[in-house]
Amino acid sequence: IPDIYSALLLTNITDKYIYSLKPYCIAGISKFSNGQSTIQGKSEEQKNEGVKFITEAPIIPFHKNVEFCLSSIKLLMVECYFQLRENVAIDFDLDLDIEQTLKIAYLESLSKDLETKTAEIEAIKKTCEYNHLDFDSLINGLRLPDVSLGQCFKQLFEPKTIHDDQIITIDDAVTYHENYYHSHSHVLYNVGRLLSQALKRSKYV
Repeated sequence: IPDIYSALLLTNITDKYIYSLKPYCIAGISKFSNGQSTIQGKSEEQKNEGVKFITEAPIIPFHKNVEFCLSSIKLLMVECYFQLRENVAIDFDLDLDIEQTLKIAYLESLSKDLETKTAEIEAIKKTCEYNHLDFDSLINGLRLPDVSLGQCFKQLFEPKTIHDDQIITIDDAVTYHENYYHSHSHVLYNVGRLLSQALKRSKYV
């Protein structure tokens, strides 16, 4: 998975990085996106891009230690970690806590629709089996956070779906987002702006 693989690789070789509280890009997601077409595509046409991505790149097969499951980002992180650990020529000393990552993958699966949740839990079970981990011990005691707290965060940070026929180009989307961000998230925006300004004065940035 190119983006996750690159993120882990760069994390391994980068000592310092700059973090921005203000977004610098807009994610373009459609039926032509590899991951989205595979995860959310309903028709054969919609799923086609994801199938092409998997079938047309047989040089590096999905790692044998991880069950194939494109809907779980955490499972994909584990897969890319194994690929990096075995195939990167440079010194690779990034340490990923596989058990903890699988625990988070399991918790994330619980809030998804039944079909996706079932598929992800089965993939987590098989990944545990491949790595000689006990699934039942892994998830023992795990549960979703308190619903009321979760709802609070959901209202604050849940992605908004906006339908506007005037948004045609990327520039239109950026302009709309900037205006929406300022008018609907003024408290969070101001806190983020002040924190960002403080960080700019830090020697670590």
